[in-house]
Amino acid sequence: MADEHVAYERRHVYGSDLKEWAKSIAPSERPAFLFDEVERDIHPGITQETYQALKAAHDAKEQNLIRASGRIRKVEDERGRLENECCALRGMVDGRGDKLRPRRRSTSI
Repeated sequence: MADEHVAYERRHVYGSDLKEWAKSIAPSERPAFLFDEVERDIHPGITQETYQALKAAHDAKEQNLIRASGRIRKVEDERGRLENECCALRGMVDGRGDKLRPRRRSTSI
């Protein structure tokens, strides 16, 4: 058996053949060394065009979420600033409360 010759094409495994074999053995498992990101994320029932459209929609929604988070942060900062200003003004009014004389009602006839 050691002296038997094996044809070249039987001594090597091509990547495309290995991919097909891996898909037939375990369709849900796609190792990173063999499949690229798109191939790993694709379900056998989804075409590459459909996947790319879904991914583009997902990325757009993710960008909208990032922008909305930024706007929320700005609004929260503004609210905090206004609350601090309100507290400072309230403190100024409360501090002057004892110095203010009650208003007198005066009428001119």
